[in-house]
Amino acid sequence: MWEMLAPATKPYENLGRDYIEQKLESGEYVLFKSNKACCVGSLIGQTFRVGLAGGDLKELINLEKYIILHAKQKNCKKMEIVGRSGWEKVLNNYKRTAVILQKEI
Repeated sequence: MWEMLAPATKPYENLGRDYIEQKLESGEYVLFKSNKACCVGSLIGQTFRVGLAGGDLKELINLEKYIILHAKQKNCKKMEIVGRSGWEKVLNNYKRTAVILQKEI
């Protein structure tokens, strides 16, 4: 898992493996994974935000439906993805709000 997520942590200071694992263990962060991809997200009010993702692009896109299901179970109204602008090319049903992609769920 960490090999897939590590590149996504580079833009952030002090966001290392220990920190992420601690947040996952506490339940503050949620991990979604498949064989070749994984992402980490958290609740922010009524929004579920994915802040780290890595691995195979097709599998990451496939994980979205599970993330949205989880978000709806937590009564979220919006889904956000914080990431590189390249995500706009493959997630066309999101709108760009600065560097955050967001959609109603």
